Amino acid sequence: MKNRALLKKLKGIYLILDRKLAGKRSYSEIIEKTAKHGVKIIQLREKGICDRDYLDTALEVKHICKKNNVLFIVNDRIDIALATNADGVHLGQDDIPPEYARKILGKNKIIGISAGNAKEFEYALKQDIDYISPGPVFATSTKNDAGKAVGINFVKFVLSKTEKPVIPIGGINKNNIKQLKESGIDKVAVISAILKEKDIGNAATELYVALI
Repeated sequence: MKNRALLKKLKGIYLILDRKLAGKRSYSEIIEKTAKHGVKIIQLREKGICDRDYLDTALEVKHICKKNNVLFIVNDRIDIALATNADGVHLGQDDIPPEYARKILGKNKIIGISAGNAKEFEYALKQDIDYISPGPVFATSTKNDAGKAVGINFVKFVLSKTEKPVIPIGGINKNNIKQLKESGIDKVAVISAILKEKDIGNAATELYVALI
């Protein structure tokens, strides 16, 4: 049986760390300031650094997340997730298939997967995963290969076809989050909506309040 207590923590604001958008703020500072304001899940997604630095960063982030009772998810890198005993991993459609991720990480870890269209969603439904992230919901420039916006209707479609947690991502901000709430969404993944703001704690609060 999977760790139900861990799955119950899949709620609130899911913040993806971005080194460029973090600016002068350390990951530690970001987590400390946002965990008090609705951020319940942190995903580490590093690009362009060596494996040793990635591991060191992941270990630090894991420590801060545990201290603040926040879930720690690693993007793509199953090896980093395993080495740091992360709470889970988030996979893209071109990453190692979830069945192999499950064999490596075990039944008690969280595995999430992205879905950018109906075909990818159908694939996700057949996998041993714990949550699905449809997106990008709205146009976004944060991720170069994010693809075209899928829109609110696709999110509604996903919600209607699965009982698994649905965590939309892509271009979500304080101005459009209400549309997701009205569609039945109670958790979202964001990057720039928090990290681009001067007061990241207040930015997290605005998003969180909009969902509850």
